[in-house]
Amino acid sequence: MRQQRCPIVRTAIIFGYDAYAWYARRSLRDYYLDRRAAWEINRLARRRIGDTFGWDPGVKMPYLAYASLTALGVEIAYPPDGEPMIVRPVVDSPADLDGLPHVRDVLAVGAMPDLIDMWRYLCDKEGRAVSLSLGNEAPVTAAVLVRGSRFLTDVYDDPGFAHRLLSKLTDLFIVTARARRSVVGQPPTGGSVGMADDFAGLLSPPQYREFVVPYYNRIYESLGADHRTLHSELLRAEHLPMLADFSLDHFDPHTDQYLTVRNMVERMPAGIGWNWRILTYNVVTGTPESLAREFDQAVADGAGDFHVYVSAPVNADNVRAVAEAARGHGDVVVA
Repeated sequence: MRQQRCPIVRTAIIFGYDAYAWYARRSLRDYYLDRRAAWEINRLARRRIGDTFGWDPGVKMPYLAYASLTALGVEIAYPPDGEPMIVRPVVDSPADLDGLPHVRDVLAVGAMPDLIDMWRYLCDKEGRAVSLSLGNEAPVTAAVLVRGSRFLTDVYDDPGFAHRLLSKLTDLFIVTARARRSVVGQPPTGGSVGMADDFAGLLSPPQYREFVVPYYNRIYESLGADHRTLHSELLRAEHLPMLADFSLDHFDPHTDQYLTVRNMVERMPAGIGWNWRILTYNVVTGTPESLAREFDQAVADGAGDFHVYVSAPVNADNVRAVAEAARGHGDVVVA
């Protein structure tokens, strides 16, 4: 099962939404809720990033991770300078699950109309289509968000209820993915399908096989995925072989604290691509020397693709150091 080391090193340096707000000296709340503020944040951030680094990461529509869940009545709070958060779970009992709405037009309810309006506004201001961000959490993370941490005991105490909830949320994921495709003019099936499911790694490998794999397969198959990707931050090495059970093409562990490059090289099924990272915290608080060592060691251990996230407060010297280290091994793109 041991993979070959990647012969080519590719690095994507990705500026986060908080970095854009920081450069523009505006609040994240404004970014998420005010389309005019969102455009001004983009304009100022791109100009200042260009002045500092000579790069243009492009227009970034703020990503509201929980957008699809607002169709189920989930309420979201927007702190001035923090990420949006769910106010409270909406499924306290099996009766609450039965009472959740059957969503027919996900774009017409909850946060979706405002997000579509912002996207169209940003496209108009930029003069071309920009990426449409419609948050669509995959089933287990969505279950924890609408049920709370009790979902993690439901899989022991009431697995039938857990499966019913996961099935409901799988339907919502598929409906939302198809709706997004319709807005941007893509066919309802085919192409690349990606999921983000950080909390899935809290399930043991046997539970992962029961409560995760079938729903992932249902999503990928329902959407006719030609290319299957997954972002999940809490998997352990023991989970990695099961990524083949849903024919994954690419895995992004992002900040997964339980995986190492050696785990990825030794346990990842053959044929599944993956990327590594330089920890965001280190990009902010490290030194140019420590970041160069971290990058070089990851390459030596077998990493080939890197995603480096730049967050606020932006440490320009460290960002330059990562870019320099990356260029010493291969290609760099900025997003």
